[in-house]
Amino acid sequence: MPLRLMSFLSILLIGLSPAVAVATDKGNITLQNDQVFPSTALLVVVYDMNTPEQMKVFSSSIDPGQPVSVDVKFAEEKAHVRWEAQSSDRQRCGSGDVTLGLGGTVSLRSPAQC
Repeated sequence: MPLRLMSFLSILLIGLSPAVAVATDKGNITLQNDQVFPSTALLVVVYDMNTPEQMKVFSSSIDPGQPVSVDVKFAEEKAHVRWEAQSSDRQRCGSGDVTLGLGGTVSLRSPAQC
């Protein structure tokens, strides 16, 4: 009986190891300013939704044509981020919730009045 229980627990732990590793893998994604007005910088905040505390992973401005790479956690080979953007004149805002794969790009824009 104890040997059977120990065997069961060993197999269970071995089976769970890859799932735990996938949930904590880190990788990068790209943030891209896709503003309709190409000369407008965006003030951006990005949150990693795969972390228990939904950690802020980026908070700065992004100029058009200058993509930014950000490290985030991947769960089941997917990144999940929430972003908020505001035009540099603080007149227009945008936000989004995106799930993407390793090396994916998040298109940031501020289409609506704040």
